[in-house]
Amino acid sequence: MRTRATMASVISLDGCIGPHCDRALARRLWLRADPKGVCERAFHQLRAQSDVVLVGLKTAIKDNPRLTVRLAPGRNPVRAVVDSQARLPSESRLLDTTQAHTLIFVTERASARRTHALTRKGAEVVCCGPGPRVDLSMLLASMSERGLTRLMVEGGATLHRSFIDQGLYDEVKLFVVPTFLGDGTPLVAGGRPPANGLNDEFRLKSSEVLGNCTLQTYDVRRK
Repeated sequence: MRTRATMASVISLDGCIGPHCDRALARRLWLRADPKGVCERAFHQLRAQSDVVLVGLKTAIKDNPRLTVRLAPGRNPVRAVVDSQARLPSESRLLDTTQAHTLIFVTERASARRTHALTRKGAEVVCCGPGPRVDLSMLLASMSERGLTRLMVEGGATLHRSFIDQGLYDEVKLFVVPTFLGDGTPLVAGGRPPANGLNDEFRLKSSEVLGNCTLQTYDVRRK
């Protein structure tokens, strides 16, 4: 069965997924806008419903996430990182495989020394193409071969851009938090229309109120 890719992100009213600098202030703004944590719990529930959760290397390093389910009932998904040259730090929380399995998608440009270091930490390293970037079509095929058919892509902005440019998303879920971050990181990187923008059509499927936030779900239709 083909792996379905869902873009999932928590965004502010001005379309940002995070701040450029003052992360502590941004965290206070998120908490103030969602004081009961309804949106955050719903996001963790989406993780629990997914077979695998994917992030890019920048997000893995900057946020050092666990990508586990902690605020909702359910099992932990497989964690996955797009890391073309196997540069994920050895101290990354994603390399703690006692709670969940971790896949690292690399290219042929990744050194044997680095890939061996990741496997020694318990991760499974999968090569997807010659590089310089990980071949996302090969990545999806590899997930499908492993029976991982429900993919949740959490970002960051560059990874979202790549999936959109290549027309690989099947669904978009945006958790909108009523706050403004100002000069923050946009949902999608690039500053230009997506390369595949004329071939994808986004249809609003549902809009759900989550406390003080909303969850907007879009189906992606190919023209």
